[in-house]
Amino acid sequence: ATAERARARRKAHCEPRARPLSAAAVTMGPAARGELRAAGKKRSTAANAASAAAAAAAAATVLIAMAVMAPSEVGAISGGGKDYASKDWSGQDFSGGKYVGKDWSGCIARSAVFRGADLRGARFFKADLQSADFSRADLSSASLEGANLRGTLLSDAVLNGAYLGESLLDVESVEGADFTEALVPANILGKLCARSDVDAVNSKTGVQTKESLMCP
Repeated sequence: ATAERARARRKAHCEPRARPLSAAAVTMGPAARGELRAAGKKRSTAANAASAAAAAAAAATVLIAMAVMAPSEVGAISGGGKDYASKDWSGQDFSGGKYVGKDWSGCIARSAVFRGADLRGARFFKADLQSADFSRADLSSASLEGANLRGTLLSDAVLNGAYLGESLLDVESVEGADFTEALVPANILGKLCARSDVDAVNSKTGVQTKESLMCP
């Protein structure tokens, strides 16, 4: 009998015990408890939806802020530049202004005035500069490749290390212009050196135009 009681106690100890129900759950019927569980699931789903909506709203706010802060860019013909590129500046006066490294690619600047302007490293790739005035301007390291320079004035301008194309032959005046170390097409040097306005000296650098072009 003692052995049987011991086995009964061990069996009772090893069997899993049911979790006690709360007082509210005890009084509820099976249907009510089902509704309670369904309501809990709905609240969880609603909370997740609200969290997702808040995250989406925050992301939209960030995108709007980025769009507002991003500077507007004008697509240049080459390099995707901005600044003054691809716009019409014909007849505008930029005299004495500082435009270091600015992009004017593809712009139309007929008869525009850049007299005495600081245009070091500026980019005029394929710009229409017909009859523009660059007298005494600093165009050191500027790019004028493919630009229309018909009737353009480069009198007393500094073009040290500038990049130029064959349109340089169409310039109205190079009197006193300094082309030291400028990249000028070799096939037009002969005609440039034969011009009557290459004997003057640049007032700023003291270099003769003919000397800067390394004319014989």
